Amino acid sequence: MYDITVIVPPGQGIGFTLSGVQVREAATPADAHEILEAEMNDSRNGIIMIDETLKQDIPRHLQKRIDKSSIPLVVGIPVISKWEYVHTSDEVFANIIHRAIGYRVKF
Repeated sequence: MYDITVIVPPGQGIGFTLSGVQVREAATPADAHEILEAEMNDSRNGIIMIDETLKQDIPRHLQKRIDKSSIPLVVGIPVISKWEYVHTSDEVFANIIHRAIGYRVKF
């Protein structure tokens, strides 16, 4: 069975860690490229996910290797660094009540 590794900026991998995925942190794209190359050499990895911002300007030789490789599969992912509120707390509470009792209650 293969492992999954995620390469993200510092402090962004907590959720991945909680799900049991190996997290490697990289502060710069250059650091991420070094980590990515090392992880591609590790035969235990089946999937390597890397934050899209860290995948920018990837060296040509590494990109060719990624394109030819099926295992490990290298996938760029967007990592959310800032959460925004979509609803006010009153709206969230009203939606919970509506789902529970079937009626919309105004506060």
